[in-house]
Amino acid sequence: MSAEAARIISKISGRKQTSGFEPMLGTVSAVSPLTVKFDDVGFDVSAGLLVNSLFMGHKRKGDITSPAMNLPDSEIEFKGGLSAGDRVVGVAVGGTHYVILCKVVST
Repeated sequence: MSAEAARIISKISGRKQTSGFEPMLGTVSAVSPLTVKFDDVGFDVSAGLLVNSLFMGHKRKGDITSPAMNLPDSEIEFKGGLSAGDRVVGVAVGGTHYVILCKVVST
């Protein structure tokens, strides 16, 4: 586990007594639909997953400008940030939702 992931888990763990959130490590089983198997749960979760849009593929409009080109109102496609096999940290919220906090990598 990376130092940054350990720091995030440590911060969350320090608050779990008051907030009720306990971080869990999991593995992305599939991307479409997003499915995660949390180590502590033991089964795949696809319903009720909440994740930052930056982890998913999406399109955004914006202006692309540089000395070589000017492309106003262009659409840029961002590829998904999660792949099958990726490790993630998440928390259960209210027993019906799981929030994916971050992707973690081994160092």
